[in-house]
Amino acid sequence: MTTDESAVGWDTLADRHWDRTPVVLPGREDEPPVDAGRAFDVAVAAAAPFRAGTRFRALPDVRFFTAAGRIRAPGDRLPGPDDPTVDHYLKRLDGEPSLLAVEQPLMLDAALWSQVRDLIRPLWQRVGFPVLPVVAELTIGDGLDRDDGPADASTHAVLTWVLRGRMEVRVESAPPAGPRETLRVEPGDVLYRPGGRRVQESHQDGCLALHLRIPMDPRLPSAAVTGLVADLLQARRADGGRVPYLPFPPPRDPDGVVTPIAPLVAAGEALSGAAGDPELNRILRVQWARRVSACGLEPVPDPGAPAALTPDHLVRLTGEVIRMPDGPGAALWAVNGHVFAVRGTSADGLLDRLRTPVTVGELTAGGDGLLPLLHRLSALRGIEVLEGSC
Repeated sequence: MTTDESAVGWDTLADRHWDRTPVVLPGREDEPPVDAGRAFDVAVAAAAPFRAGTRFRALPDVRFFTAAGRIRAPGDRLPGPDDPTVDHYLKRLDGEPSLLAVEQPLMLDAALWSQVRDLIRPLWQRVGFPVLPVVAELTIGDGLDRDDGPADASTHAVLTWVLRGRMEVRVESAPPAGPRETLRVEPGDVLYRPGGRRVQESHQDGCLALHLRIPMDPRLPSAAVTGLVADLLQARRADGGRVPYLPFPPPRDPDGVVTPIAPLVAAGEALSGAAGDPELNRILRVQWARRVSACGLEPVPDPGAPAALTPDHLVRLTGEVIRMPDGPGAALWAVNGHVFAVRGTSADGLLDRLRTPVTVGELTAGGDGLLPLLHRLSALRGIEVLEGSC
């Protein structure tokens, strides 16, 4: 267990600590890696339907805890539009020890999502991109401990940024379970802890923190692919998807052999052939392109409205576009966690030209065939229109 005294970056984490030992990476309070004000605004937006007592969608999920445990209907104990800051919100709670946890909040704010995605991409470039989604969570708390139970701790590593306040984290020593050691995380710092460690977090001084839970258990990819195969087989069932019911005792052949359980035998045969199914392989390729583009931060924000591009608009690329072959003359393009197919060769040089400002007219000089692609890139925030365009 270490806390480095000098500035530490992703290289140090990857080389010395990744999947081995917890570490605090010191940061600068005056240059927070994530906008704390924007993070709180997202927490307020996520809490809105829960304040009303109605859950409009499964994600983001909002949970509120006190010393008595989880409060199922917290109402106005959640932050609302009249809470401009974390301080105002916690003051309204009148010193009650509490913890607010918002799971998957980044999907509500494309700018905040992009900020976090760009923050962790250099780490993935060192250790490899996750093949399963990374779970993002915002917590706001004061005076209340949270114990990550063994189920979550055994399957996920965690990166925790403290955006304001302080956090003390007691981390179990390497397995087999040993005594817990305490790490102190200040504003701007990031704590890394590998999977397989029980952890207790203490939010102090109105702590606002961002957590990324990174899947590490080798059983998780198998479970994810199993789910995909099950969905694929279910869509192809000729019986409409009903559960079969058979008589018992089962019928016998003339020679006395029990008749095979036909529906289960058929399901087994279909399952055995699914591994080489071209459709399954393509689904996995699409998922991988999307996941690399999103750096694992899923679900991703919805697309925006495309800009009304004219030939005089000056545009440029805003980030990396992931490209993956998808058969003869076709490719998959992934932009900010969204994937679409591109066919033909006319788009091959488009991205290189977009790395520096260029007018829409120059890009489409040979015809308007690229204009729909530019509109799609605009809706997915892959290109921006520069100020001063005509």
